[in-house]
Amino acid sequence: MSVLKEYRTRDLYLSAYLKASGVPFMGTLKVSGNVLFIFENRDDLRSLKDSFFNRSGKVSALDYADELRALKSLCHA
Repeated sequence: MSVLKEYRTRDLYLSAYLKASGVPFMGTLKVSGNVLFIFENRDDLRSLKDSFFNRSGKVSALDYADELRALKSLCHA
């Protein structure tokens, strides 16, 4: 069984959280009008996703807002 080296998501808000949490951002990919955000697939990715969806994640509000703005600009570029 091979382990994927990257994690892809269309979720803008999760992506901003992952970036603010320090997960290396690898870029974007546009597919059928949708933007996929690509991150390095790390060992702690699952727990970061769980903490985001369980509302228990801890990141700086300003960092999150900055990352959200930056990702939105990539969507409209």
